Amino acid sequence: MKSLILILFFIKSTIFAQNYPLIDDLTYKVDKEPYCLNRYDFFKIIAETKEYKELKEMGAAGKYSVRVLVDSLGNVLDYKTVRSPLELVTQMFEKSIKELKFQPAIKDGKTVVCWVNVPLDHWWPR
Repeated sequence: MKSLILILFFIKSTIFAQNYPLIDDLTYKVDKEPYCLNRYDFFKIIAETKEYKELKEMGAAGKYSVRVLVDSLGNVLDYKTVRSPLELVTQMFEKSIKELKFQPAIKDGKTVVCWVNVPLDHWWPR
């Protein structure tokens, strides 16, 4: 029974194992980087969050930057916050970051998985 479980685990782990670029791998080059398609719709989603309303009342402002792993279909696979003025800002964005959609990266004429920096500097209303 234990050997069957181990075999099933091995099969599942090899099927789902992916060869993604490392987050800090600066040598991974693509012909065309991913491009965010719904950035402004994303800001509309953010404006509806509880955290956004709290931050607006506080008069808080700042810049937020995230590093996003985009798959070959343009979906967010993973992310890491690079810069955030407050923990509340981080929470606000992390709730909705998976809503971002991208034009995927292109390498040698094919769409590929790629990390991209997404600065969300102008998220605060003036």
